[in-house]
Formats: sequence, structure tokens, C-alpha cells
Amino acid sequence: MTPENTGLNSAAYDVYADRTYLIDPKKGRISGYCDGLGAVRQAIYKILSTVRYEYIIYSDNYGTRLIDCMGSLTPYMWAEIERIIRTALLYDDRINRVYGFRFEERGRVLYATFSVDTDLGSLEYTQEVGENV
Repeated sequence: MTPENTGLNSAAYDVYADRTYLIDPKKGRISGYCDGLGAVRQAIYKILSTVRYEYIIYSDNYGTRLIDCMGSLTPYMWAEIERIIRTALLYDDRINRVYGFRFEERGRVLYATFSVDTDLGSLEYTQEVGENV
């Protein structure tokens, strides 16, 4: 059976609720479902935990290259870390704004805390950047 040309020049798609499986990274298992801000928080976790360009299953716009900053966590690099995180998260169409970055060093680990405005509300997130993280 050959598909017919309907004359439409653009594709239409429906936007579905963002209900997804709930990943428990500490236990290493899926444990139910989440939606709303919980699903957005999990999407942030997944985006920031995925190394960009490493997995062919993801597009070139998914993930970060925070791994490139690991050798130099000086205050000079904080602006680059902020740019990498902001760029990666703004590809998610639910996220409108990433702002208010604060950095805290604890040993060889840098903690970047920032705010995220979404279509569903606002949340605060902390990302660890450092060796073996």
C-alpha cells in the first residue's frame, strides 16, 4: 500500500501530559510514575547526567559537556559551567528560564545551585560538578 499525498505541507502533533516513569537513581530502579514539576526535575537530572555526543540514541542537542570542565573548577570556569547548563536545559520546551546561579566549593566538588522557571512553576536545582561525579 502506497501512502497518499494529502496536500498538507506541515505536520501536526498533539502535546501530551508529561507523565513519565519515576527513576530512583539511588536504588537504580524505576519506582512508579511522576508528572508535573517532578517530571521536569527528573528531565533536568537526565539532561545534566547525559554526556552530549556520546550516545547515538540522543540528538546532538541533548545532554551537556560538563565533563570538559572537570580539570578546571576555578571561579574562572564558573561562567562556562553556567552557560553549559543553561544551554542544555533550554532545549526542553517546558523550561522557560534558567537563572540565579550560585556556586559552592566543597573539597574537589563544585555545587551549582540555580532556579528554573517552567510552564508548570518554578523549582531550584543543585548540580554537582567535579571528579568522579
